[in-house]
Amino acid sequence: RSFVHTGDNGALCIQNEGISEENMAFIQKVAESQAVKDLIASVDGNFNSAVASDADLKALVDKLNEAVTGTTPEETTAEAQTTAADETTAADETTEAEETASEETTEEAPEETTTPEETTEHTTTAETAPIEWEECDEMVFATTDLFIRSKTSTDSESIALILTGTEIQRIGRSEHWSKVIYKGEIGYISAELLSIYPVETTESAQTAAE
Repeated sequence: RSFVHTGDNGALCIQNEGISEENMAFIQKVAESQAVKDLIASVDGNFNSAVASDADLKALVDKLNEAVTGTTPEETTAEAQTTAADETTAADETTEAEETASEETTEEAPEETTTPEETTEHTTTAETAPIEWEECDEMVFATTDLFIRSKTSTDSESIALILTGTEIQRIGRSEHWSKVIYKGEIGYISAELLSIYPVETTESAQTAAE
């Protein structure tokens, strides 16, 4: 059941008892619908217009509000004005502080620039400058499981996956990349992942231990 009573803050409110959560959720949904909001706004507008145009009605409303809240209309208006003024002052102070902080940050923060030397991504090097290859013809070994790429970029298509210790023919070298031939197809591997020395795999280590 529902009934109207005075809350702890002195305001009138509706007390709901014995209403299921499902019904409460439905009531809340209806109350938040645009049609209900428009209806409430319309009723409030008509009520305020009626109060403004009827002195007796206004006096009655003020008397009821005073009985409920314990404050006169003049006190309520003064309190509202004081609160609004405080909020405006606080907002102005916050805006001023933010603007000051922004100006200080702009003045103090050095401009950040990235030089080519600071860029460690091989992909960027491949895109911005041609690679100078040193021709060679040698057998090298994969130091870890790795992908052979179609271009000198870690984002390029993978041609094949080779396992640690796999021997492969290298036909070109650059600072960051190795050009290799795998099953008749040319591909590219990060230079740091290859070694000219045979690499011991887990399987070979176990065999040696036995």
